[in-house]
Amino acid sequence: MKIKNRKLNVVLLVIAFAFTAFAIVKGSYIKDTEVVSVGMVSTKRYVATRDIVDENATERLKAEARESVGPLYTHDEDVKVNATEDIEIFFDNLNETFKEGDKDGVYTIPSKSSLNIPVALTAEQYYSYFLLSDSARESLKRDVCEIAEAVFDQGITDETMEKALSFAKKEIEVMGLKNSEALLAESVLSAVLTPNLVIDEEAMTLARNHKESLVEPQMVLNGQKIVDEGEVITQDIYDLLDDLNLINVDYSSGFVPIAAAIVVTAIVFVAMAMYLNNHYRELINSGSNAAIIFVSYMISVGMLFILADFAQYYMIPLYIFPVLVSIMVGVRVAVILNIFMCVGATFIFNGGVDFLIFFAVTGSFHALIVRYTKRRRNIITVALGAAAVNFVSIIALKLFVEGGYSSSLINMGAFSAVAVVITIMLAIGSLPVWEAVFKIDTPYKLLEFTNPNNELLKRLMIEAPGTYHHSLIVANLAETACYDILADGNLARAGAYYHDIGKLHNPQCFAENQSGKNVHDTLPPEESAALILEHATFGMELAKEYKLPNAIKDFICQHHGTGIIKYFYFKAAKEYGEANEDDYRYPGPIPQTKECAVVMLADTVEAAVRSVISSGKSNAEVEELVHKLIKDKLNDGQLDDCGLNIKELRQIGKSFMKVFNGMYHDRIVYPDEEEIKKIRRK
Repeated sequence: MKIKNRKLNVVLLVIAFAFTAFAIVKGSYIKDTEVVSVGMVSTKRYVATRDIVDENATERLKAEARESVGPLYTHDEDVKVNATEDIEIFFDNLNETFKEGDKDGVYTIPSKSSLNIPVALTAEQYYSYFLLSDSARESLKRDVCEIAEAVFDQGITDETMEKALSFAKKEIEVMGLKNSEALLAESVLSAVLTPNLVIDEEAMTLARNHKESLVEPQMVLNGQKIVDEGEVITQDIYDLLDDLNLINVDYSSGFVPIAAAIVVTAIVFVAMAMYLNNHYRELINSGSNAAIIFVSYMISVGMLFILADFAQYYMIPLYIFPVLVSIMVGVRVAVILNIFMCVGATFIFNGGVDFLIFFAVTGSFHALIVRYTKRRRNIITVALGAAAVNFVSIIALKLFVEGGYSSSLINMGAFSAVAVVITIMLAIGSLPVWEAVFKIDTPYKLLEFTNPNNELLKRLMIEAPGTYHHSLIVANLAETACYDILADGNLARAGAYYHDIGKLHNPQCFAENQSGKNVHDTLPPEESAALILEHATFGMELAKEYKLPNAIKDFICQHHGTGIIKYFYFKAAKEYGEANEDDYRYPGPIPQTKECAVVMLADTVEAAVRSVISSGKSNAEVEELVHKLIKDKLNDGQLDDCGLNIKELRQIGKSFMKVFNGMYHDRIVYPDEEEIKKIRRK
């Protein structure tokens, strides 16, 4: 049977992985991508899935900042010096032509090529200058040089050349020169005035770099609209969508991240299978536990896959998986499996680190606290506690991720809190369906059968009051011991209540229900043994009739294991000389769980301890008897299949004594009536 279960578990594991891989391929990563191109009309509204720098907008602002730096010039002093020297040489050369003319009596107007400055003199300018005295010529030269220096001091660029010439003309007018002399000065200045402001490339580079460094990166925030449906996709919009992985030129470009996600998920599934096989093999290979884990996982992943496009992740009730597993399978398994599941869920949702941390933390917490809902009055408290954890967790994570507070955080926390309350209510409300489909016995179902108003317990209380009282004590012993060894105390209590229910068939055959007369005194030992042995068989018939859970049925048939009825076996051997041991043994099976074994031990020691305490034995003698009875069961092989170890057996003995000490503690000896009368006479 276990081999078949293992094969089924492998099949379920493969199906779960295949479904997870499908959800990853068809999940948010693909749903959020679309083949688009520049110039096409967007078919839907795109918003940013995370904070991102708009590189194009940032570069444009940087370019504008660089361009805002105008040309920076530096004065070239050599230009002014050279121009002044050229003016002086020009007039000196011109004066030389007059000296040459005085020698030969011929005055020839010099050509442009004969002067150092390409100035074309008219006859009027030449002869007007010829008529000037030497001092006037020197004054004119000096004035032209001063005007040139003044213009150069203001700075001349290619763009301001016209302005410089205009300034020079105004200065010439201010001097009040004759028309011919003014024209000569103007011609000379026009020839020598050249740009003396040179662009400073190094200074401009430094200035542009500084301006560029002042530009802040242009951010597109998480949730901000990038393009709306019906709008044209520009190059800038396309680049943003591409950076956010919201588009693909073709689906092949998305193959690598999807393949990587599936590989990581496969590793997680293998690790999960190895962990369960190493630590919870019996739990997974028996009963419906594997099927419950599988179905609840598929439901959770399916909900995530469907709701990923319509809700923020903190609104998705993904923690229904650890909650259901915790209630129906076990807390430890639920916490571990929740962490494994969160990895695959992150890939399906295409979530970030906040998604992974949120569900890993809250899912594990909810798996732990949901066990406290076994008592109905705790359900509201647990739901509110889970809501508070979700509220605080999502706000703390968003503060960490976004780096600041915003008013939307309160709404996020509120939605998350409501989601977990609804999840817990749905999980607990759906338990009857799980119990019916998978034939499982949840703690909530067992609680129904520990109610004293249960019909079968009422019958036991009325028809076999001694057995009922015995069952209550066994339940206290078993529950205490199970809690101390970290077994299921609730299950042990429920099983202990019903373990002897078969004694309703012949209650007077059992010592606890007898009142003076013992029916076995007149019966042969084999008949007495048969009456005792049949209480397990009849108990199973009653269990079926009253539809007791399978978990309780295990206690009915296993609480004696294959143990021998020693009293009647030895009585038969004494009377007949020998006896067949098999006729005096219970049919079994021996206990298969820790809880069944604890009830067996509690059942064994309860009657024995009651009898020795009534005979005046000390606590030390009682404790020695308890450990001896436990050892006898161990030596008889009754505890071979239950999974209890020696340390736990010792703890069980201590737990039993803790209960016995509370039940049979020393009492104050009150004076009798005679002693009171003697005191009064005095």
